[in-house]
Amino acid sequence: MKSSITILGTTYKIVVKDEAKDELLLKNDGYILPQIKLIVLNKRITNKNVLTHVLLHEVVHAYFFESGLDEKYSYDEDLVNWIAWQLESKLVKTNADVKNIVKELTAKKEKKNEKHN
Repeated sequence: MKSSITILGTTYKIVVKDEAKDELLLKNDGYILPQIKLIVLNKRITNKNVLTHVLLHEVVHAYFFESGLDEKYSYDEDLVNWIAWQLESKLVKTNADVKNIVKELTAKKEKKNEKHN
């Protein structure tokens, strides 16, 4: 699985965690730690469209941090969400990394669900 994405020349690692092991995920579907270049996604997300949006939302945060606009824009969740929604159809079509990550994450979850059934 491709577990990283490059944002303006900086590589961010992407991990999926269980909210039982990460209390930040109790109230969030995902988050970013720009200081250590990490994007964390909530394991409980199984819907491909939701996972795509959450990943794009965190990618928008990363773009703000990497462009030096973090203080002004990155903490405005409404703005970040709006940009993620607006770019989703265009970005998903053109950004192979986002498409592949979502595809692999959902396939991995489907395999786990098959094992449990």
